[in-house]
Amino acid sequence: MNIRKIRSATHQMPAGFSLIEIMAVLFIIGMILALVGPRVQNAWSTGKLTTTKSNLKSISQALDLYYMSIGHYPQQLQDLVEKPKGADAKNWTERFMESIPTDGWGNEFNYKKTPKDKNPYELYSYGPHGPDADSAEYISVWNDSKKDK
Repeated sequence: MNIRKIRSATHQMPAGFSLIEIMAVLFIIGMILALVGPRVQNAWSTGKLTTTKSNLKSISQALDLYYMSIGHYPQQLQDLVEKPKGADAKNWTERFMESIPTDGWGNEFNYKKTPKDKNPYELYSYGPHGPDADSAEYISVWNDSKKDK
């Protein structure tokens, strides 16, 4: 009986994981991240683009409502949420939007009236690269392609 106690005491495994086991787990985690990571990144980018297009459409609808109520498009987007000063104030009865949303990247939308162009106004986002982006990357309300400037 003493011999069994001596053998079991000398053959005990140390507690914890071996270096090989830890490396195997890290390898498996790395492979999962390599496979899933790009898909998550792509979904994130697609979500921001979809948010931007949706917000552009919402602002465009509010601009059209403003036009129907006041008779012309506003001077600035802020006129959709706050009563403008001057002649426009008399026909302005309520907000056309609760607030002006930002694009999917957190930037403000760009708006300007263009009465002599084919569209009465320009409304666009700079896109994922912000104000430093090339104009070919702008996302316009008038089409799904990029805005030409």
